[in-house]
Amino acid sequence: MDKNTKRNIDKEIEKSFAETFYPLLKSVYGWSVKDGKCVPPKIIFPKPVADRIEYFAEEMENGLTFQGALEFIFAGDEKKCKEDCEQFMDWLPVSDGFKKWSDDYFSYNYKEAQVMLALIYGNYQVEAQHDTRTD
Repeated sequence: MDKNTKRNIDKEIEKSFAETFYPLLKSVYGWSVKDGKCVPPKIIFPKPVADRIEYFAEEMENGLTFQGALEFIFAGDEKKCKEDCEQFMDWLPVSDGFKKWSDDYFSYNYKEAQVMLALIYGNYQVEAQHDTRTD
């Protein structure tokens, strides 16, 4: 492999990291201080993710534990989570949009941390939806 090819590959890796992983890292570790108070990082979720967080976070006010909410949000074993959940509330099926967002081996731990921060601090926004209609 010549130096030019290697340099191009390095630039592509750097660009991919900057576009994909840097925002994830910043959304978990990007804490700041404002007026002497700790400010959690800003997190932007796709709508299907925000919908799941909001649904189960609301149930935390009715006794659902933090760990339970986290388990139901990610639903690693959806059948078991559904059975457990339906003992005290309605189950929210895992949408394709949520599956697409969470189904990433390399960034899963960061995404799990994002959801934890959102459950604790409520410091998230919903990603802007783009209207793709062609009226």
